[in-house]
Amino acid sequence: MATYLVGENFGLTQELRKNIFILNSLQQTLYENGEMELGKKYEDAFNSLLTSLQIGGAADRGGY
Repeated sequence: MATYLVGENFGLTQELRKNIFILNSLQQTLYENGEMELGKKYEDAFNSLLTSLQIGGAADRGGY
């Protein structure tokens, strides 16, 4: 869903913010539970979305 919203240039809507938050939470949970490979996959998707939105620096601050 987040990829679709970014691809259609809807901007940083509330729905997109929720999707990014969930994606970040999923990757953190996976890492915490030892699922490194799957966690990395979600982390890459999260970082890709941030880059697409040109807010890549927010990932280091934990913000959106």
